[in-house]
Amino acid sequence: RADRFEWEGQGEKRNVVLQVQPKGGSEATHVVVYFPGDVQMEEEDMADSPWRKWALEPTMRRLQDSLPSAFVCAICPARMEGHCGLAEYDHFLTYGETLLHLMALLQHLPPPYQHLPLVLVFFSKGVLVANALFAELAWLAEGNPSSPLPDWDSGLATCRGAMTYDREIARARVVPGPLGQKRLQVDSLLRQIASVHLVDGHRYPTSPAVLRGMDRLLREHPRLRLCVHTSPRQTACPARPYIGVEHRLFLTGVRGLQSYSLFAEDPPTMEMHFRTLDAISLLPS
Repeated sequence: RADRFEWEGQGEKRNVVLQVQPKGGSEATHVVVYFPGDVQMEEEDMADSPWRKWALEPTMRRLQDSLPSAFVCAICPARMEGHCGLAEYDHFLTYGETLLHLMALLQHLPPPYQHLPLVLVFFSKGVLVANALFAELAWLAEGNPSSPLPDWDSGLATCRGAMTYDREIARARVVPGPLGQKRLQVDSLLRQIASVHLVDGHRYPTSPAVLRGMDRLLREHPRLRLCVHTSPRQTACPARPYIGVEHRLFLTGVRGLQSYSLFAEDPPTMEMHFRTLDAISLLPS
């Protein structure tokens, strides 16, 4: 059973958060923070959906299959739009406040879990939150407080086929003052993160500034694992060729990340997209 809470983050913005305790009453060793994709809602809201087995609660239990001693929380999008449920992460995508909002939310973790290693999992549309985080982390890694925060999307002509509902792309061009004052807190968060998993995402950073900053960040934090898990459902989709382009640029631009190609020989399906969540390993084998 998942417990449901509403956590307050940066600037009084609130997100619904579901929590699942470690399996079998075992002592927690990690905290898994899950950012869902489109369609994924709470079980009662997906009773009539063909994808109901991938509702938030069963998905959280599936993640625990990979890490049974994990305390798992799912941070829900600010809203779900349209009849099929498009995930809109408004609260995380205010320019210069993504890290601040995440850090504020994590303050609501139960006290016994606040200092445990963190595993961040961004699935499908949830990777937009990761991309905004990467832009801010890259800016901090460059160490130039007078420079503007880079846009994670380079705007390459080869990637212009991106779907118009990606309104969340960071676009501002000013220096984020409050974020620059939180360098020590961000560094503490980075030391706490054991791994970051991008699972079958539909967008990847291509900005040279972000790629350069993330490459530097991984060199400075060698214990932090950045894992990219993909399937043909995304990277080989003929209707969205920009995904494969962005994916390749990201892999070549950030040294030190770990790339996993899943179901490479299978025909792409929506079921395959969700099955990637079963195929990932949250900790090194």
